[in-house]
Amino acid sequence: MRAIYKPTSAYDSDQDRKLNKAGTVERGLAGGATLAEQCAWLDYALFHLDGTQALPQLPNLLAIESLRAIEWTPQAGLPGGGSPEWYGLYRRIKDAGKSVQAIDVRPEEVEPLLAAVGGDGLFILTQTETEAEARALLRRVERHA
Repeated sequence: MRAIYKPTSAYDSDQDRKLNKAGTVERGLAGGATLAEQCAWLDYALFHLDGTQALPQLPNLLAIESLRAIEWTPQAGLPGGGSPEWYGLYRRIKDAGKSVQAIDVRPEEVEPLLAAVGGDGLFILTQTETEAEARALLRRVERHA
């Protein structure tokens, strides 16, 4: 399986901020291939969308059929990935047929996020202080599965 999940991939908006309106990257991708071509080569392409300054490119990303998922990373100083501020963004991505990876979600934000956005196509990164807290959280969110 060919997959890129790490934010250091060619699809990292930190690395390649030159995505233009045609969905190509002006420089930085192997062989000058378009982002769509690179995504089509992979079995599961995930784009690391980093910060509100990258949001204007969202329509271009959603138009790439072979891009399967988008990870949203709010920049420092903004609410984390579990904030209700991002629910609309997650719905928009999911409505376009893509999966979402929400990071920096506090444990108390997991259930409201699932209730607001739905669990299908949503991957949540969270952490708890103890294994017992993690298991309790899993039991609580099972009803959203």
